[in-house]
Amino acid sequence: MIDEDEVIVDEELAEYFEKGDFSDLTFRTIYEKYSTWRIKEVFREAGYELKPVFLGYKALRYRACQRYWIIDMSNGQKMGTSYNGYSFEDLRYFLGKLGIPLHGDNYRSKIPSKDENGRRYACEEFLKLAESLPDKKGEN
Repeated sequence: MIDEDEVIVDEELAEYFEKGDFSDLTFRTIYEKYSTWRIKEVFREAGYELKPVFLGYKALRYRACQRYWIIDMSNGQKMGTSYNGYSFEDLRYFLGKLGIPLHGDNYRSKIPSKDENGRRYACEEFLKLAESLPDKKGEN
């Protein structure tokens, strides 16, 4: 399966590729694309608050340069060892390594949009509507 010119660094991973069976292989993510609202929600639920480091003119205009202090809400002290705060990218890696879910409990897509066959409920409703329309000859 694997050509001789292909280089695979990890021997254990090479064995999985040779077997072709990935059922017992588990993936652990270290990064998730959490929204800024989700990051703030997770820290708020844990008892922490994110406060911007810089509040001067145009400080929060560019998203890449936004940095935040993590403040313990019970005593008001700064948490962590960073001297210039944490960016949302830093916090995304931090939460991803902890295995925090990408969406909270109140996320609206928890309602199933598909049936057991994989067909979307909206498609079924459209199909029923289309079938109820009379065809060109005026028949149902």
